[in-house]
Amino acid sequence: MFTAAIRTLSVDSASRGTVPGHALRALTTQPMSIKTYTVACLWDDEVRMWYVAESDVPGLATEAATVEEMERKLRRMIPELLELNGEQGAHQPVPFELIARKHELASA
Repeated sequence: MFTAAIRTLSVDSASRGTVPGHALRALTTQPMSIKTYTVACLWDDEVRMWYVAESDVPGLATEAATVEEMERKLRRMIPELLELNGEQGAHQPVPFELIARKHELASA
């Protein structure tokens, strides 16, 4: 959880732009949560590609040959899609969790 200091000022019209001492209410620390987006990818053995199966990023759909390539694509695509959807700016860091699932058979 990130925190940020927020200063609340109150200025009356008689002070003409100066802030009297009694008008400064407080310097408070309020929690600011930053959403972590989740992207679940599945392996498609038939086409030998990872694809986005579930995500809370609106409009996210992509595929990649490796998990590393998927991660690189998501680092670029997620901020762009969020900006297009009016949720967050493309130049802000966006935390996301990449979950990769691949079903295999183990044999001795």
